[in-house]
Amino acid sequence: FFNIPIITTNYDTMIESAFDNMGSKDAYSTIVDGTDLHPRKRIPIFKVHGCASKPESIVLRMSEEGLLSGWKAVMFEQHVSGRTIIVAGYSGLDFEICPAIQQTKPTSIYWNAFSTNDLSPNALHLARSQELSNRLTFLEGDMGHVFQSRKHRFSQSNRSIKQTIQTQIDPLETQMWRFDFLTPS
Repeated sequence: FFNIPIITTNYDTMIESAFDNMGSKDAYSTIVDGTDLHPRKRIPIFKVHGCASKPESIVLRMSEEGLLSGWKAVMFEQHVSGRTIIVAGYSGLDFEICPAIQQTKPTSIYWNAFSTNDLSPNALHLARSQELSNRLTFLEGDMGHVFQSRKHRFSQSNRSIKQTIQTQIDPLETQMWRFDFLTPS
């Protein structure tokens, strides 16, 4: 496996179950508190809002949500700053994630949304920010075919995800997505 960090706001244990079902129980480390910030030789699964397997870690109230601070800010920056990130299955509605993305300055962002009509004001704010507008690409529709058809390449290649995506998505098509998204209807 790649040692690519997974950051999620979901409480469920579906990601862990997927690894377990593939016989890869030792491939990941679920992070819900500041005790294991550097899982060695494991894929970090950083659960920003906690995990069902540790009920005391779950963030349930909006008052508990705010800008990432402390160990969460360190963890987020460690795994996002200067990297290409892929956002999938995330609306951007949480108060802390989009500001944290903007603050940590990823190299590039590919944000998959089934429909650009579903994007939150927070996600749209990122698209309009001067810092990120040229590094953020919204990919509209079901991108499963990109990942499914290249599953073998993802698991056995040492190329970065950004390079892999760039070889799968025509640059003109990417520009058209940007144009379509940023052009008011």
